Amino acid sequence: LWLIGHSSGKPLTFIEHKIKNGDSLVGVDNLERLKGGIPQSAFNPVTGDDSGVAVQAKRINRQFLQSKGQQTIFAQADALIERQGHYADQYKQLSELSVESIADYETKRTHYQELSHNPGIFKSYTSCNLFTYAFFQTYTSDKTEVEIVNGATLSGQLRSLGSFNPRVEGHANAAAVEYNFFHWPLEFPDVFEKGGFDVMLGNPPWERIKLQEKEFFSALDD
Repeated sequence: LWLIGHSSGKPLTFIEHKIKNGDSLVGVDNLERLKGGIPQSAFNPVTGDDSGVAVQAKRINRQFLQSKGQQTIFAQADALIERQGHYADQYKQLSELSVESIADYETKRTHYQELSHNPGIFKSYTSCNLFTYAFFQTYTSDKTEVEIVNGATLSGQLRSLGSFNPRVEGHANAAAVEYNFFHWPLEFPDVFEKGGFDVMLGNPPWERIKLQEKEFFSALDD
């Protein structure tokens, strides 16, 4: 479509802010979700985990959620959501920049890179990465409490001006790269300010396009 829409004599337009790479099913789909803190289900142990460490982590998280910590996260997440409105405006301005020449393209690309490296944007990404990383972290006997993401970790990141727990935040941001976390409201702030996309298409839930009735229903047939 990009090539078909190309106008002769003009450069291909800038679309890096419109086409993003990531796992669309792994990440934060709505910033309002952060208000609930880290869900208890994130601490369910899987194969290879030390169940005792996982249970302890779940207990600590539950205690935080039952304390005033829940209210704290609510207020801090509101501040993050408010900042997103500012970034949405900047994305709108970026979209409005026309590309009539190579110089225009470079100007738009530079503007996008500056926006992507904004400290506030990075802080928002780190907060969402911590939330998502809670479902990926492992539980081993050599881990201390401060090395495990929980509601208090997320709260600390949201309220701090800089880094709250650099080591854990580093693990979360590294996992985001490894597993391609995709936080929709941060990738498309201008769209989500208006409520999100009207239509979202995904892969069909079958290995084959045509349903094999005999194969599918054989396990259900008495």
